[in-house]
Amino acid sequence: MASDLGIEWTTERRRIDSLVEWEHNPRQLTEKQAADLGESLKRFGYVEPIAINVDGTILGGHMRRKILLAQALLDPAAEIDVRVPSRALSIEEIAELNIRLNRNTAEWDFDKLANVFDVGALIAWGFDSSEFAMGDDFKPVPAEQQGKLDEKAKVKCPSCGHEFAP
Repeated sequence: MASDLGIEWTTERRRIDSLVEWEHNPRQLTEKQAADLGESLKRFGYVEPIAINVDGTILGGHMRRKILLAQALLDPAAEIDVRVPSRALSIEEIAELNIRLNRNTAEWDFDKLANVFDVGALIAWGFDSSEFAMGDDFKPVPAEQQGKLDEKAKVKCPSCGHEFAP
């Protein structure tokens, strides 16, 4: 699908060590976020392709590349799928796309999260207990019990304050 600017994106294969970080990338990860991303990459592999400019400069996916290389999940010479535009993006387009790829995201439906998913599992997958207003008595669900409903847990929606029991 072409944009109004005539950009079409295709998937190509490139060596991961040939991709260059955009020097102005403002995105950073906490240690917890890096650990969560690393765990996701270990469990599910490289699912979402990195977006690059035609010259190999990363537009979106800096952290995935860093974690893949830092945790030796891929050989630096390995080829991976990347998304490449049909023309070189300008500096202004690079900056805007970099921010949009990381900022223009949806919000969570905490009602669904609380009623469909195990809160302990959500925390293990990257949420923070403070997002659920759990209180001091909350204890994460052990890994072997994740995915099972906890009949006693109460979750408070941060948007409306309603308490839910899974």
